[in-house]
Amino acid sequence: MKLSIDIHGSVAPDKQSRNAKRAWMYATLAATTLLSAATYAATMAVDVGNGMTVMTDPSQPLKIAMFMPALNTSYLQANIKGAQDEAAKVGATINIFDAKFDPMNQLNQMENAIQTKQYNAFIVFPLAGQVVCKAVTEDAPKAGILVSTYHFSVCNTTFAEDEKQWAPGTLQFVGGSSSYATFVDYLTQIMKSNPGPQKVGVLTGLELADDTLRMKRALEELGPKYPQFQVVDNQHTDYTIPDAQKHAQNMIQTHPDIGIIICDYSNITRAAVNALEQAGKLGGIKIYDFGGTSWSKKAIEAGQIVATVPFYAYTSTVVAVRNLALAHQGKQVPHYIPNDGGPADAPVIVDKSNVDKFMPESD
Repeated sequence: MKLSIDIHGSVAPDKQSRNAKRAWMYATLAATTLLSAATYAATMAVDVGNGMTVMTDPSQPLKIAMFMPALNTSYLQANIKGAQDEAAKVGATINIFDAKFDPMNQLNQMENAIQTKQYNAFIVFPLAGQVVCKAVTEDAPKAGILVSTYHFSVCNTTFAEDEKQWAPGTLQFVGGSSSYATFVDYLTQIMKSNPGPQKVGVLTGLELADDTLRMKRALEELGPKYPQFQVVDNQHTDYTIPDAQKHAQNMIQTHPDIGIIICDYSNITRAAVNALEQAGKLGGIKIYDFGGTSWSKKAIEAGQIVATVPFYAYTSTVVAVRNLALAHQGKQVPHYIPNDGGPADAPVIVDKSNVDKFMPESD
C-alpha cells in the first residue's frame, strides 16, 4: 500500500490512525510470539525409546495413575504405600486403580484414564503384559503420559534379561527380583541341593501371570539337566491364602509322595504350610518360597521353609515415582532399574545362612 508523505517526511494526518493500529497489531503479535516461544521452551522432550519422546511441562503438577492387579495382598499394599509416600515427597498426586485380577478390566481402566486427560504419568503392575502392551507403549506416550512399569513385564519381555526387560515407549522398568534369570538361578540351586529322585509339587498364581510363565519355562529348560527332579503336579491359584490352601491340600492328598513344594508367592507358601500342618506333614516336605515377606523370614528361622527370593515391594514403587518426577522435570533417567531399585548387594536368595541380615518390605 502506498503511503502519503508530507514535505517534512511525516505521515499524512489521515494515515496516522491507521498506522498506529498497525503498529499496535505488530507489537501484540510480537508479544504473543514471545510468550508462545517461552511456553514452548518450558516443555521438555523425554526420550522413551525407538525415536519416541513424551513432551512434559515441569510447570504443571505431576498427576499419577497407578494401575494395580488387585489390592488384597501385603505385597500390593506395600507397593501402594511406597508410591504414596514418595508422591507426597515430590509433590505429586496419585490415584489407585484396582483391576481385581482381571486383565481386560486393567486395560479398560488405562484406556479411560488416557481419554480423560487427567494424568501425565502412569505406574503399571501389569496383570498380562501382552494385553496392555499397546496402551502403555503407544497410546499413553502419544497422549503425553510417562509410563513406569514394575515387577511384571509388558509386551514380549517376559523372558528377557536385564535392560531388555524394558519396553520402548515406556519411560522405565523397575524389577529384576522375579526375572526369568532369577527363576533359572533359584531353581538350579534347589535342584542341586536336592540330588537323587525327587517328586515335586509347584503352586503358582494366575495362569497368564509373568511369574507363572517364568516358572513353567524355567522348569522345562532345566528338566533335561536334572531328570530325577520330577514335577508331578503344578496348580494355579488366585494368590489368596484360602484358594491356595485348597490347592495345596488337593496336591498333597493326590500325591502323598511329594518331597518338595515350590511356591511363587509368599501367600501361596503360607497356605502350603497351613495345609501341611493340618495333614501332619509339616517338616517332612521341603518348601521353597518367592516373595521374601516378614512371614517368610520367620518361617525360615523356624525351619518351616528352606529359602525365599525377596521382592522389594516398597522400594520398587518409591523408585518408580521418584524417576517419574525427575523425568517430568526434564531429567534423564535410566530405562532399567535392577533389583527392584534396592541396593546392588541386597540378597537374591535368602536362607538360614543370611536370614538374620534380611529386611523384608511387606508382611
